[in-house]
Amino acid sequence: MRVNMPVTQKEHHLQEGAFIVTTTDLQGVITFANEEFIRISGFSEAELVGQPHNLIRHPDMPPAAFEDLWRTVKSGKPWQGMVKNRCKNGDFYWVDANVTPIEEKGQTVGYVSIRSKPTQNQIAEAERMYVRARAGQPMEDPEPKIWLPFPEMGLHNRVWTAAAVVVGIFCLAAVINFTTFMNTRAEVTAIRTIVSTQASNLPEG
Repeated sequence: MRVNMPVTQKEHHLQEGAFIVTTTDLQGVITFANEEFIRISGFSEAELVGQPHNLIRHPDMPPAAFEDLWRTVKSGKPWQGMVKNRCKNGDFYWVDANVTPIEEKGQTVGYVSIRSKPTQNQIAEAERMYVRARAGQPMEDPEPKIWLPFPEMGLHNRVWTAAAVVVGIFCLAAVINFTTFMNTRAEVTAIRTIVSTQASNLPEG
């Protein structure tokens, strides 16, 4: 993979509402670059056109991201993702990129890339993913495993065991409700007895 050095920690941003537009041939050689691309990259049009697009690749970008990009567009599908690019002087800028195959008469003849200004949340998520990728881990977090009760049992036994547990919970709830009901009745009876006793002790008249 091409490594472009040196790099700095200075970040640049696309202008609000602006888009970077480039086209390449099937090998990724730049055939067109718009003014916003020229402005933010720091390269002249003459330095860009005719050069491979990885001229602006930042070393922080993991190879897995570009492998996914090429695999997708070569299958005829558009690719979307976050890309950190290197300016001519080593500074950097982030883009939300969309790369789409250009077709003529049913054949792919090149690619068009349209990039826009990403949000800070998008950048933070991309940085997290790319740190994982550079460490040799999957870019996406693994799917959480679903907990299954009694994993050593077969499906049939798990179903019956789970049903028994549910029935047991209902029975326990019924016992608790019945006990509460009986206790409440006893309390009401006791209160009535006390009130009746006090009433009978009141002087007549």
